[in-house]
Amino acid sequence: MPCAKIPPVHTCPGAGGAAHLICPFCKTVAANTTNIRARRASVSGIADAGGDGKAIQTAWNTRIDTIISGLFQAAYGEAMAAGGVPLADSPWAFCVSGSGARQEACPYSDLDCFVLLDDASPSRVAIFRDGALRMRTMLFAMGEDGAVDTLGVRFCHGGLNPIGLGVASSPPLIGTPATIASFIENATVADHIRQGLSESRLICGHKALHDTYLAETEAIRGKSLSAPWARPMLPGRKKLGLKLIQDAASKTIPDMSGALDIKTDIYRLPQFLLGGLAAYYGEAETNSFRIVTALERRGKLGRSSVTAFNRVLEAVARLRTTAHLGMHREADMIAPPTAPDSVNETKLEAADWLKLKICRMELEALKRLAGEFATAKQKMFQSDRNNPFANY
Repeated sequence: MPCAKIPPVHTCPGAGGAAHLICPFCKTVAANTTNIRARRASVSGIADAGGDGKAIQTAWNTRIDTIISGLFQAAYGEAMAAGGVPLADSPWAFCVSGSGARQEACPYSDLDCFVLLDDASPSRVAIFRDGALRMRTMLFAMGEDGAVDTLGVRFCHGGLNPIGLGVASSPPLIGTPATIASFIENATVADHIRQGLSESRLICGHKALHDTYLAETEAIRGKSLSAPWARPMLPGRKKLGLKLIQDAASKTIPDMSGALDIKTDIYRLPQFLLGGLAAYYGEAETNSFRIVTALERRGKLGRSSVTAFNRVLEAVARLRTTAHLGMHREADMIAPPTAPDSVNETKLEAADWLKLKICRMELEALKRLAGEFATAKQKMFQSDRNNPFANY
């Protein structure tokens, strides 16, 4: 019979008895449930003690990588054993995208991920799909009190995962580097999946497979970003950078009159902007805090630009974490202290709401600089003396 809280894809031989205690699947779930709750408690302690957002973000993301890697190898190892094939039979790579790729995930962020295979024969893909189902079951089993809305770390519910949603717009993400990368330019695939696949990080497996994937995505991005305004001789990365910066410049900044989504309304503008600047200047870093440090070191960001970016990133990392931990789920809606109580919003203290208002002014400045940068670079080559971020 199935263990409590575990869907029928896993049938424990003990179901609460002695055999349950030695069941590898159940032992993995129990150990990682303890690990992930301990890490959430640790991060909560850092936040309660007044720790900065960067420290909170680092504390969570360094540990969650280890947990996810362990879950993957346990789930897929079991699938391989069931299929009569050893896990090391041929190269594979388990990769994350989105906030996981940038190491900016929060304690209840979902898991955007995919699997790369050297051998994508139907039998091989079937085994890895079985592994994905087992891993999904483990993540469900780790939910707090078995409640769906408090699962926290789970496969992306929008389909950016190895299983997909069974429709053309959300295909299963298991295949060769070329196959998975091709979804980026496939208009049938949902936009959030196409965008998510353009940034990735290896969690475990064969680095060479992921390197091949990165080369594939680079080639596709360079080909697909030949927009009418883009200078045709610009390399693909610079075209990507300009596109992201233009997207940042078009973002609407909230008026702070009521509740807002801190991820969409506050975080996205600096995230797109830093990703664009990193691409334009050939910076390999993907984490927003580290991009700021790297670009400042290279003279691409001036003192006020650095202050603006860090102030917003700091507030977002700390307040998103606080909201997630308070709601016990991925909940990014926040509200001013005067707002009525809501089960879907985290009401901020007056001091934190004031800090967000200051961040709003920084966002206005960054949006203005983004527009100036995009306009200048679209027209003709400009030296760094004409980089508005370096001069601000």
